[in-house]
Amino acid sequence: MNEINKRYDIEIEILTPLSIGAGNEKDWIKGVDFIVDGSKLYKLNLRKIVGSGIDIKKISSFLVVQNEKEIINYITKNKLQEVSDKVFLYPNRVEPSNEIKTFVKNQFTGNPILPGSSLKGAIRSVLFKFLKDKLEKNEKDVFGDTKNGNEFMRFIKISDTEFDDTILVNTLIFNLHKLNNKWMGGWKHKGGGNSYTDDKYKPNEFNTLYESIKPGQKESSQIMMSPELFRMIKEHSKKEKKLSVLNNDLTYLFGIINNHTRTYLNKEKSFFEKYNQAERTDDIINSIETLLNKIPADNNYCILKMSAGSGFHSITGDWQYDDYIEPVEVENNGKCKYKSRKIVSYKDNLSLMGFVKLRILSEDECSEKKDVKNNISQKNETYRLKSLEAERLKKEKEEHENQVRELVKNANELYISERWDEALEIFSKLKETIPDNTSFDEKIEEINVKITELALQEIKEKELIDKKNKNKIELNEKISHISKLPTLFGNVKTWLKANDKNTLSENELLILKNKFFEIFHSMKPHDRKNINSQCKGLYDIVDKNIIEQWLKELYS
Repeated sequence: MNEINKRYDIEIEILTPLSIGAGNEKDWIKGVDFIVDGSKLYKLNLRKIVGSGIDIKKISSFLVVQNEKEIINYITKNKLQEVSDKVFLYPNRVEPSNEIKTFVKNQFTGNPILPGSSLKGAIRSVLFKFLKDKLEKNEKDVFGDTKNGNEFMRFIKISDTEFDDTILVNTLIFNLHKLNNKWMGGWKHKGGGNSYTDDKYKPNEFNTLYESIKPGQKESSQIMMSPELFRMIKEHSKKEKKLSVLNNDLTYLFGIINNHTRTYLNKEKSFFEKYNQAERTDDIINSIETLLNKIPADNNYCILKMSAGSGFHSITGDWQYDDYIEPVEVENNGKCKYKSRKIVSYKDNLSLMGFVKLRILSEDECSEKKDVKNNISQKNETYRLKSLEAERLKKEKEEHENQVRELVKNANELYISERWDEALEIFSKLKETIPDNTSFDEKIEEINVKITELALQEIKEKELIDKKNKNKIELNEKISHISKLPTLFGNVKTWLKANDKNTLSENELLILKNKFFEIFHSMKPHDRKNINSQCKGLYDIVDKNIIEQWLKELYS
């Protein structure tokens, strides 16, 4: 009888810096979450700052205004490491960034984690191209539907993988621009509040810092396939082709991934070879060739692209275009689509981000890794027991301090009511009265953390609001360049959402009407006959009676 599940122990090796984003709300903000001193970046820890004896009110005043220099001077350099979660080496020749994109972490250990869902998502994109027919574009037609319980990828499961450490890497945008009516390769820069592209490589312009897992790190994971469960589904498109993925040894899937990656890298190489006018383009081409040379002929392991910097072609599964050179699509406004690439700089080498190597582990290798993990687990258990014993002793000590309970009753009530400033004042006075009572230190620390967290939360909320307001533009500016009705109505919907609006004002209706009439009059006569079919999106944003009135005016 066949086993229901086939389990493979694999090793994941990082080939180029890998970033799995924790989300914008987790981004580190300069002067709040981190400070930079010389060549080092310090990720601050509020609890450690409070516990180190630093005056929290004083340091909070610097954090509120994000005064990095005063924070460094006040904490003093010899204490910076003590009050930090981690100290990073800052990328060479890169000026301090205001924000850093963080890596998703295990909330219990704080270590970077590669979610199985992220790895599975990258494999899903590869399999979509492998399984689909030439004209298929809908993923449900290829994979099935989760609601019906027949989604193909549910029969492939991948465990989360925890790594030891992260680094900071700098990323830049390789971008196409027109010069003498010809597309040329270049680097995107900032200037005068706007962006522009030229052939000069400048590591400090239009760059983004990412917390990443560095190349060379290796960790083990598991892939599980369930061919027998999938076989029980009576009807499924391309069932035999999917069974071949599940039934065969994992090297069969590795072969599919390698073919996909080889094709993808060759297309990327051709892209950079054609648009090689920018400085250091040859470095990118060399890094692509290095990755191509790593792809094995026997598929004993595979090279896979995933995570930040994947780009349009990688994210879509690389099926829409035969190459990346000519499908530089041009929209009606003359702008080029799918023309940019995120490039990472690591040890002054340039490469594409997020390439990993997957390799099947032998039984001996699994056993060896298991022994190492067991040793680590034993050490962790010893540490846990010591922590529990310390906690027990702490509770015993608290039982002998009944004589001060009445004194702290009022302070505790204030603490529970979250009246932080009043509670802090009473606990501070109690500390002065009974300096040997450590429980007061703990309460004071917790309250100071709460006060600081509230202050920092206000900063972050303000920054989010400022950022959102920065992105708001007037409706006439939003739609000025549009020449097609469906695009017009879609852009108005997007504008309403960005501005937290459900309806248009009278003035905004007039702006939309004028643009509607302008596009209508620019249309060819035979296109005007189909005006009703092109106006479907308009009914979502404008009252039906108003639309009918507009149409009467158009045809009057």
